[in-house]
Amino acid sequence: IILMNTLKKSNYYLIGHRGITSHYVENTLESITYIQNYNNFSFNIGSEFDIMITKDNKIICHHDDNLKRMTNVNVNICDINYDELKNIKINNIYKIPLLTEVLESFKNFNLLLDIEIKDNVKGNKLNIYINNLSQILKKNNYKNYIVKSFNHNIINELKLLIPDLKIGYLIEYFDESYLNYKNSIIFFDVNLFDDEYCNNNNIASINKYINKLSLYNDLGC
Repeated sequence: IILMNTLKKSNYYLIGHRGITSHYVENTLESITYIQNYNNFSFNIGSEFDIMITKDNKIICHHDDNLKRMTNVNVNICDINYDELKNIKINNIYKIPLLTEVLESFKNFNLLLDIEIKDNVKGNKLNIYINNLSQILKKNNYKNYIVKSFNHNIINELKLLIPDLKIGYLIEYFDESYLNYKNSIIFFDVNLFDDEYCNNNNIASINKYINKLSLYNDLGC
């Protein structure tokens, strides 16, 4: 679960990290949509998942650049077409879903989708990735989502294409320069609060700007 301290009606969200992985395998349609069973929950809830692009420019839900860990097939996602990938099952059961399938499956709900962009390609292919993603988001009727990434250039490019897009910047360390980002959410992983990081200067900066950060932590769910 990820805890976030911004967005809408209350101070916190409960977000299933890569879906609800206590019930289904990460980033499958089953794990991402399981949150719908808690639609009447009093807390703000949603699902987080990762996306990347295939060789033939389809945007799919997956965390790793390579399929090896999840399917035992040693191939990079950017080197395989979706027609072939869709026949490779996770645990010989679960299909790797398209982003469009996930968005369509939430059309009758208003739960937050927390979409993390993985930059599994570079150069012109990355431009294609950004453009294809923007087209999917523009055409789809489901709008209760935030798009975030550790690659801040991707987020900036998307924001130019979709000015009203809710965006977030993932950061691995705190720097006051991040506070110059406008109309966005800065996500800071509290797992980074280890002994090395927790010196007086870092803690003083975080305390000073704590209301401008979204602290999150993967607690498992």
